[in-house]
Amino acid sequence: MVPKGEQYAILFQERSNGRCGVGRLHEVFVKRFQSTFPKLMVKATPVLESEAWLDAAELMEIQVEVTKPSSDEADFDIPALSQATFSYNIRPSSDQKALPRKIYDQLMGRNIKPGQLIGLSKGTETGKTIVTFAKDGRRKSFELHHENQPVASILLTDHGEDALTQPLIRGRCIDEAAEYFPMMGIEWNEKMAHGDWSQDQLDVRTVKPDDE
Repeated sequence: MVPKGEQYAILFQERSNGRCGVGRLHEVFVKRFQSTFPKLMVKATPVLESEAWLDAAELMEIQVEVTKPSSDEADFDIPALSQATFSYNIRPSSDQKALPRKIYDQLMGRNIKPGQLIGLSKGTETGKTIVTFAKDGRRKSFELHHENQPVASILLTDHGEDALTQPLIRGRCIDEAAEYFPMMGIEWNEKMAHGDWSQDQLDVRTVKPDDE
């Protein structure tokens, strides 16, 4: 979606079971766009959730990777496993709705180390720490200290629900654009959801590269 008069756009890509069937379309578009407009450059960056979303979301899981477990914490009969990466998942108990938010705050403030959460000795090295938050049916995961906010994603249908029709998907994208564009400092209004193109603009076509 491209706001009128802007040089920025939001590309929505549908995923199913973590896979995106239209990712190749973005690559093709970039190649053809730059063939048509060689003086312009297309740069893609992920859209992040707002700080307000993260502040209101609940902590649902912490995943701690252990890259070099020490010999006193596990008895490895297979030598190859002594250098393997192990993941420890911390989730709410059956009587908890979510993990205490203060755990995330302490991790962010480096007041506690991820290894302490799973009872590892001080000498044990840990790899990535992935935190997962949830709010309004959306679950977002991101790496601690490497990503300050989760990448934006939209839950269209849950397990067992019928897939949305194209008009309904388009409507959801329009609704989400109204939320994300202002966060990016870009003006957006409902009228922009409907194209108002001159014939000259409609006549513009990107050229197909010779190697495709």
